[in-house]
This record gives sequence, structure tokens and C-alpha cells, in this order.
Amino acid sequence: MEYTRIFIAINFPPDIKLKLAGFISRMRGKFSNIRWVSDENLHLTLKFLGKTPESDLNKLYSGCQNAVTESVPFSFSCEGLGMFPSERSPRVVWLGIKKGEEELKSLVSKIENNLVNRGFPEEKRDYKPHLTLGRVKTEDNSFKNLWEDLTPCRNFKTGEIFTDKIYVMKSVLSSKGAEYSILKEFCLKKEGIKGN
Repeated sequence: MEYTRIFIAINFPPDIKLKLAGFISRMRGKFSNIRWVSDENLHLTLKFLGKTPESDLNKLYSGCQNAVTESVPFSFSCEGLGMFPSERSPRVVWLGIKKGEEELKSLVSKIENNLVNRGFPEEKRDYKPHLTLGRVKTEDNSFKNLWEDLTPCRNFKTGEIFTDKIYVMKSVLSSKGAEYSILKEFCLKKEGIKGN
């Protein structure tokens, strides 16, 4: 059986990617012990499915199509740095979602319900909308003051991001890191599927 590593995401327009890339570039120069997300891989994950049988892809596309016909385009903004699992024990550095958080949660709920109804595993954790910026490489004492060190960067904002599409993405892991490609795109509240 053939498997593909899959996630569902919102991709950013070029101007927002450029703004985020500039911010990450400045951060990269100050915090070398964080593995920052590459510019081309910046996205907002809606659902991570992981290894998925290729025979299930049509069911996945059907679920996404149903979900988008129940949703309308909306705007959101990324702002406010945070850390998982906590500021004292940082593993992931992320940007939160300000405007549009409820719309994102509603969209994810529709995707989740439609996929579960088609036999996909239910997500056990509550969805917390965020944009992953980087992953901390070590957990030694050099990071005990990381949250304080990030203080000057905490107020970064992307500005409003309009979204009317979601994407089913393929992830291929290699020695160079993850490489993402679009399998299908779905327009919110519109008929039809674009893609291969």
C-alpha cells in the first residue's frame, strides 16, 4: 500500500510571505539555536493527517469539498509570539492568531467533522490556531531566558490576510528538511476543485 504524508493548510499570499520571511531573517540572526521554518514552507496548518493511504485521498478530497461549501471567505491576522509547551520549557516558537480566530476554528471543525464521517481518525486535541516559526534545538540552560530575550520581537503583526482557499498538501521528508507541494485546492463557498 502506498502512503503519502498529508496535511491541510492555508497558504500565504506573496506579500505576507515576504513580510514573515523578513521577520524570521532578523530572528535567525539573533537566535541561532532555533531551527527556523524556511520561507517557502510558511503556512497555517488546519489539520495534520500524517501518513495517509493514497487509496483514501478521494475520501479526503470529498470531505474537504463538503467543508468548504459550508464556509465563507474571511480574514485573519497573525500576531503575538508564544511558545509550546511553555515559556519555561520552549520547544516551538509560534505566532498567534488575533482577528479571525473563531472563523479558523469553525473551518477546522467543519473539516474535522467531514473527515471523521468518512472514516479518518478524530483529532483528540483542541485546535489552537498558530503559525509555527521555529523549533528550539536544545533545552539546556542557554534557553532559560529565551522568552525574555524575545521581548523586542513579541509585537510583530502580519496585518490582515484574506483567505478563500484551503489546500491539501503533500510533505516529503529528506536530509534537507521537509518539502511541501499542493495536491488539491478548494475554494470556500464555491463549487469545483482545482489541482492535479
